[in-house]
Amino acid sequence: MKQLIFIFLLALIVGCRTTNTPGLESYEVLYISHPTPQMWHENQLTSFYVNRKNDTTIAILHYTIASLESPIKTLTDSITNSFLGTNIKVPLDYKAMDYVVDSFLYEYQMLDKSDTMNFFAWEWDVTLQYDTVFTNYLIADFSQYSYTGGAHGNSVQSFYTIDLNSKKVLNLQDICSNVPELEKRMEVVFRKLFEISPKQNLEVEGFWFANNQFKLNNNFYFDKEKLVFLYNQYEVAAYAVGQIRLEIPLNSVKDILKISIEE
Repeated sequence: MKQLIFIFLLALIVGCRTTNTPGLESYEVLYISHPTPQMWHENQLTSFYVNRKNDTTIAILHYTIASLESPIKTLTDSITNSFLGTNIKVPLDYKAMDYVVDSFLYEYQMLDKSDTMNFFAWEWDVTLQYDTVFTNYLIADFSQYSYTGGAHGNSVQSFYTIDLNSKKVLNLQDICSNVPELEKRMEVVFRKLFEISPKQNLEVEGFWFANNQFKLNNNFYFDKEKLVFLYNQYEVAAYAVGQIRLEIPLNSVKDILKISIEE
């Protein structure tokens, strides 16, 4: 019985640690480890800093990174740096992820200590996850919500489709043999979603497509049932419109797709 109590207490100690990054005051970090099989490591970091007004700035990073043995380690580290807007030396490991969280809180803390500090607490919530599709593809699903002052926070979600055979991130031309035809079909989906007639001017309806012509972006993913495109806030419309998600059944476009959709 005493041995079981000791193990339980040890688990609590390991689960909660205090970081002492140079220049950054100590703060509690809840470090929850969820080891995943084979080539991946998954963890969650939740960190906070309480300012002089007793408002709490919080940073949450739920990440999945490839292990050193993974054949796509370099590629996934690259897109992680790209999405986070960082230039961290690779290969990425848990220390690098700690640094990302520490940096966000450090920036806020420096402002809190300045005499000009006069705004609300910040918030940063990021999820970096992957999912396999069919036998040849890996979908990176990266999302971020951040608030660093102003009227509202901002959200962004990015998808990266990785071909496991070629070990490259695919763009629209890589998956489709006839992009204009795909855009034609997806425009029907878009107009139906917003109840816009086929001949109605998109700019008049409040959308910001170049040359007033509907265009697909490279923010897409597919699964066994559908092909999905996502436009983030401010990408083609005002903030109030929010994210725009367009879906089309995979079977209705498989005649112009170049991807292998076998199990």
